[in-house]
Amino acid sequence: LLLAPFLVILSRMSSENARSSRVQTPWFAFAFFGVCLASSCVQVPHVISERLSLFSTWCTAMAMVGLGLESDLKSIQRMGWRPMLLATVLFLYLVLGGLMAVTSILHLLPA
Repeated sequence: LLLAPFLVILSRMSSENARSSRVQTPWFAFAFFGVCLASSCVQVPHVISERLSLFSTWCTAMAMVGLGLESDLKSIQRMGWRPMLLATVLFLYLVLGGLMAVTSILHLLPA
């Protein structure tokens, strides 16, 4: 859930800096955010929710397979250290942001 806002902020910050290349927010980030909002507002029957969850897991697995099949270690090495640094920063942002969100929610819930 934190990826979509981060991509939008990154895109806006990039557009303010004229010397950097324009970073576009991918369409799936908006779709993901919209689905998150819809699932929070609309009650989905349990049977449909289970099937959608299974479908979501399958889609994520297929996306990971696709990334793995297209990855080439030599091309990753040619890119240098900056993309790996960006990937590490994004990973830490998502993990720590998720941890903070879950911790905050758990502190708000009654014991």
